[in-house]
Amino acid sequence: MAGRISAEWYLTSVGPELTIRVQDSLNFLSMVAPLPGERLLDDGPPTSPPLGRVERVSEERIEFVRLTEVPVRSVVELLNEPRNARRMPLSTKFTAESAVAWVEAKDAQWSTHGYGPWAVLVNGRFAGWGGFQREENGADFALVLAPEHWGHGSAITRAALDRGFDELGLDAVLIALPYTRSPDRAVRRFGFVPDGDVIYDGATFRQYRLTQDSWRRARETNETGAAEAAS
Repeated sequence: MAGRISAEWYLTSVGPELTIRVQDSLNFLSMVAPLPGERLLDDGPPTSPPLGRVERVSEERIEFVRLTEVPVRSVVELLNEPRNARRMPLSTKFTAESAVAWVEAKDAQWSTHGYGPWAVLVNGRFAGWGGFQREENGADFALVLAPEHWGHGSAITRAALDRGFDELGLDAVLIALPYTRSPDRAVRRFGFVPDGDVIYDGATFRQYRLTQDSWRRARETNETGAAEAAS
């Protein structure tokens, strides 16, 4: 699944095939637009080749690696982080075993669809996971960060979108967010525009779309503004 910002926060009866739901949407908004008063497997060989690194972004070194390259204990800590879970009402407690299944399901998307989620490193430290997942109506962007890295959400999002459009060849990226918050301002900064409503599991969500051309225009505008501010 990939048409909405979402994470598999619980196991279903289909076993290791984890079902993606929308709990993550609130988490994403917290990373790129913090609420008032908030700050913005055992180790083993990777099952597939590393996907390379991302150059320095802003003042931090942001890298994207395969989730299989991250120790399971770190994944378990992230998935069970209570400050993330409070925005994800359907979250459940992960064990090492269920986290391994989660990682395997995530990483398998690279073989199936040619794109998928990464582990995100900030200055060499595991900061969270994010990337693109397949949905019926397109590629969905997801991002879940440990609270101490929430302030890096915008930089990580920009780096991921660069990879998605420039290297993975995506034509468009979709997100879907609940009506419980007003995300327009946050997503507009990246060039996303409203794209109607979608219904998942009986609930209605706002869908937003970002095309490759719109992202490049937004990026150029941001770079020009930054250059003018520095001059």
